[in-house]
Amino acid sequence: MKHPKIDISIQKRVNPFAFPATTSRNTLLEKTSWYITLGLEGHTGIGEVSPIPSLSLETEAEVEAALQREEWLVEAAEEALAAGKTSVISQRMSRYPSSVVFGLECAVLNLMAKKPWLLFPSAFTRGSASMAINGLVWMGPIEKMTADADTLLAKGFRCIKIKIGHLAWAEEFGLLQQLRARFPAAVLEIRVDANGAYDIATVGSILAQLQKLEIHSIEQPIAAGNALAIKKLISNSPIPIALDEELIGLRALEDRVLYLKTIKPHYLVLKPTLIGGLETTRQWIAACKATGTKWWLTSSLETAVGLNALAQFVFPYKNLMPQGLSTGTIFLETMESPIYLDGAELRMNPIGK
Repeated sequence: MKHPKIDISIQKRVNPFAFPATTSRNTLLEKTSWYITLGLEGHTGIGEVSPIPSLSLETEAEVEAALQREEWLVEAAEEALAAGKTSVISQRMSRYPSSVVFGLECAVLNLMAKKPWLLFPSAFTRGSASMAINGLVWMGPIEKMTADADTLLAKGFRCIKIKIGHLAWAEEFGLLQQLRARFPAAVLEIRVDANGAYDIATVGSILAQLQKLEIHSIEQPIAAGNALAIKKLISNSPIPIALDEELIGLRALEDRVLYLKTIKPHYLVLKPTLIGGLETTRQWIAACKATGTKWWLTSSLETAVGLNALAQFVFPYKNLMPQGLSTGTIFLETMESPIYLDGAELRMNPIGK
């Protein structure tokens, strides 16, 4: 018996930011996303394709070229539906842009659930449980960074992440000093994200100063791609180091357990859009469990569609560390979705039993 064919449509949208999103790499004023919508027998599923310029391995042109192969995307979706699992998508599309894999996985999962916005039914999607997230302070003038931190603290955040590596170190260290003077480590967890800003020769002194402030961890202190350097830095660092950009490009790595045992990171920061999609992320989480490596999930500047998928994906793992899912407020125009911020907690209006 021949089954009905899946319909597919793809929409491109440029989403302006509410403020300049500055890191040590660059400043973004807008973000382009593509939305894959699948239709079958009156049901639809949507997924977001949202690479980050200068960080994702794929270019915008490569993403658009992949999305133009609609017949191939439909075949992968139909194979996943027939198997009843999306893992076949990452296997079939191993050479496709990571962000496209993530978007198609989410669209198929939504289509399987047959309820708008629902991908992974749980107490979270039923609205009876919430999820702790970290607040995020973007780079900018030190006065604005201070004001942003105060705003987050007033909302009840007790874990904040601060982007560093853009301003003079003395200014950034001064901001961290002020925060720690007001809020001891038992009250406020401070994470910092350098996005690879520091060089190997000078990063040691910065880590030593951060230790004095009881900083929880630093994400990607040096540029990715130097395994020997990051391994040595991790082994000697006075504060925990979290790998972020280092994982991009390792989607085909077969023995993730061996990688973690060799590099020995204190934490992994997992971004499905950048590292190969949801199935690849599952494999990293399994490797973390096998090696005792701690981790948390972070969004990659997705809009409400992608953020909804990430929150639903991570909740069943019962990872009690604050997740990095606070980027939903960065856009000037927010899409309507069941997900919302309640103080320092992420919640959902009920969308499924």
